[in-house]
Amino acid sequence: MKPWSLSASALAFLVLFSLTSCLSERKEGSGAESQDSAVISLDAADFNEAWMDSEDALLLDVRTPEEYADGHIPGSYLIPVQELEQRLDEIDRYRDKQVFVYCRSGNRSMTAAGILQENGFTDIVNLAGGIREWQAAGLPVE
Repeated sequence: MKPWSLSASALAFLVLFSLTSCLSERKEGSGAESQDSAVISLDAADFNEAWMDSEDALLLDVRTPEEYADGHIPGSYLIPVQELEQRLDEIDRYRDKQVFVYCRSGNRSMTAAGILQENGFTDIVNLAGGIREWQAAGLPVE
């Protein structure tokens, strides 16, 4: 047996333990009395519906200016994820409102969502799959 190999049962135990730990952490942070909120990830259709139903929310594109110029969701505001912490004052009025965030594939937007959460933003919705999924769903881009 190799020193770093695990038996199937040990591996299954570790996976189950990790999942259980993650789920219990999520439950602890999801109570109505909690100030921390989880980031919600929605597919393109649900993201669009939630965005259209929202009032006084921010649609935040965290891609590069070049990517934004190539096409973006109508009504979105650009702050590249690399600049987000330095530019939070631009979006401070949305701290207690919904912030819809997207990027190209969903990775940078999750990073941005973490930055927003760490800085007191409480209602963050991520576009799972990013603008790629948005376009694949036939939703509008300008």
